[in-house]
Amino acid sequence: MMKWKQQSPINLQPTVSATTPADYLELAWSKAIDGFLHQGPHGIEVLFGTDSDVFLRLEGKPFHLRNFHFHHPSEHCLNADAFHGELHLVHQNLSDLSYAVVGVFLSIDNSQSETDQMKELIQSFQRSHKSVSGPAKPIPLQPQSWLPPSYERLLRYEGSLTTEPFTESVTWLVLPDPKPISETLFAAIFGCHPQEARGLQSLDRRYILDLEVNIKLSK
Repeated sequence: MMKWKQQSPINLQPTVSATTPADYLELAWSKAIDGFLHQGPHGIEVLFGTDSDVFLRLEGKPFHLRNFHFHHPSEHCLNADAFHGELHLVHQNLSDLSYAVVGVFLSIDNSQSETDQMKELIQSFQRSHKSVSGPAKPIPLQPQSWLPPSYERLLRYEGSLTTEPFTESVTWLVLPDPKPISETLFAAIFGCHPQEARGLQSLDRRYILDLEVNIKLSK
């Protein structure tokens, strides 16, 4: 039986602080890309085809957006505190099949108003209340809209997928500042489709990098 050594999620207590070069992280997320609802191991997730224009580049290495999904409550904790929810934007390198996952904490803020894109996502989740099967209507989504108001700080560590097979070739990039969403959007995501959250795993001998980062948003 394989013994895992770098499992996720974890309690994020930064251990090493550093600054990064200007080209450390690039997010080519500005383009709208069609996503499709799917009943996956996380509950409802949004799948994407391989679009060469929608990716992130971490220290020069490209990872293409494959899916995003949610967890309630948040899987990661920040200094032992959990959030209302957590979004995972899963990217994969097409050469070595390693992953880079951007984690975004979600907090309920009823002062937030939904964009047209968010309203369409709400309707899609509500329509899929009973089941998701057969041909799905594409949902045009812009990943950049899920960034929190502040993203100049990044917590990075090496970990795993949080569902089977718990693959450990995953670089986690978690934004510590949460993305505020309305209670309506939160209810659409989690009320109809509860999303399971895996328990916290041991840090073992890993470091958590607390990085000052100037994220490049490509157009």
